[in-house]
Amino acid sequence: MALTELMVRQAKPKEKRYALSDGRGLLLEVRPNGGKSWVARIWTKGKERRRHLGQYPEMSLKEARVAAQEARAERDTAQARKTVCFRDVADEWMRVRMANKSASYLR
Repeated sequence: MALTELMVRQAKPKEKRYALSDGRGLLLEVRPNGGKSWVARIWTKGKERRRHLGQYPEMSLKEARVAAQEARAERDTAQARKTVCFRDVADEWMRVRMANKSASYLR
């Protein structure tokens, strides 16, 4: 169930820290001292990473949703970039520069 501003405002501190989920990885963490903060849960390569987005009420629910979406977009962009290693470069170099060489030369 998605959070509302009223639910966020009325979240009371408990003896231990707890979290209220807005869905799609956005959490409101409520600490025993009464502090409330927004956290984005982001999964990368099967591991969960938590990214602190800001404090409530400085950051509203609407702003936190936008920030969480931006964090997911950053993750998607980073995953789209392929890491180039030396082997990839060497294989490409061999394919291009040695294309016209004989088999005995390549051995």
